[in-house]
Amino acid sequence: MIRILRNIRQNFLKDGKVAKYLAYSAGEIVLVMIGILLALQVNNWNENRRSLNIEIDLLSRLKLDLENNLTEINGISAEMKSKIHSANIILNSFSNLPIDSLKALFEDISGGPIFNNSNTSYRSISNSLSNAISNIGIRYAITSLYERDFPNIHAREDYEYMILNTYYMPVVIKNFKYSESSQKGLYGHNSRSVNYPQDIHRLSNNDEFFNALVHLTSHRESRFFFLNETASTIEASIDRITVEIDRIK
Repeated sequence: MIRILRNIRQNFLKDGKVAKYLAYSAGEIVLVMIGILLALQVNNWNENRRSLNIEIDLLSRLKLDLENNLTEINGISAEMKSKIHSANIILNSFSNLPIDSLKALFEDISGGPIFNNSNTSYRSISNSLSNAISNIGIRYAITSLYERDFPNIHAREDYEYMILNTYYMPVVIKNFKYSESSQKGLYGHNSRSVNYPQDIHRLSNNDEFFNALVHLTSHRESRFFFLNETASTIEASIDRITVEIDRIK
């Protein structure tokens, strides 16, 4: 093809058709420039598509992490609701409850779930989030969750365990003795738990015990509220990411 074009130009020169030669050469240059521009355009399109595919993959992985976090937070929230309910039954009806019911309630109150925070995808891009995700609103929402809301959950967990270990459990250790666990389906038939009051009457008049339980339950109510607020924020973020993925595709 190049040889043919060269021959055409040379023929123009041999025939003395300089104007046609110059016009033809200019046309060739224009065609070459158009070819280069088209090649650059195709290359840019491929690069943009590659970047969008990387962003889609990243958003998909962030969405999966958030879905795992949402499932875990909803589970923790359900446990908090149960513990709050058990504590309020004891606080309002302690003297009228049979010992087996009390044992189950005491076991439910003790301990508590922790949030593991699925953050593998976020940690991998946290230093380059502005370059990895083009949507400013999503960037802000993700950063807010991982840098503010999730650490807040952990801080509330730490404070709850401080209350448990500093105020509630010392009273339990002094006023309870172990017996067979009431949660056999969860722990097994041979498990034991510190769940049996040594003296029901004395415990019913133990202000230290009830003050610790009120303090613990009050904090759990606050934690329960914040968990639900965070769950709503995660749901909204998941919806935004889903819409963004569909838009990019």
